[in-house]
Amino acid sequence: MSYTHGQADTGDSGAPKNSKSFVERRTEWAIQRVRRLLAPIISDQQGRMHSILDFAHELAAGALERGDVAVDATVGNGHDTVALARAVGAEGRVFGFDVQAEAIESTRARLGEQGLLPIVDLVHAGHEQMPEHLPGAVQGAVGAVTFNLGYLPGGASDLTTSPNTTL
Repeated sequence: MSYTHGQADTGDSGAPKNSKSFVERRTEWAIQRVRRLLAPIISDQQGRMHSILDFAHELAAGALERGDVAVDATVGNGHDTVALARAVGAEGRVFGFDVQAEAIESTRARLGEQGLLPIVDLVHAGHEQMPEHLPGAVQGAVGAVTFNLGYLPGGASDLTTSPNTTL
């Protein structure tokens, strides 16, 4: 779109040549800018973007040290639980919560396959019950907590986390 003496050049149709709104153009610019800024952080050496879960795992691992305590508030199929357990190492502890027994069992199997079960306590309860299940010594000393809200992939889609138990 060009301007002459304060008037937009609309061409023959009467509509502006660039039909995107200012907000749409600024949003596209912002998205491109964020991608450029984050690319070195969330891309591999070949420039391929990691998944958002891989990125979250990297952030959690960066916040944790060997021997730390971490919580997976919604274990699901155990991917976040495994990442946390690897980050805290054999000297650390992970507490995992889920409202679905199927999620607890799936996570237990995944942890067992990878030799990580000894450092993880799995709790069949909602994350809103953390204070009742975390030992007093670790309350206030947790290095990272993950929440992956929604329903268990492949599980009952009607049994899901809700805002009233999460916020």
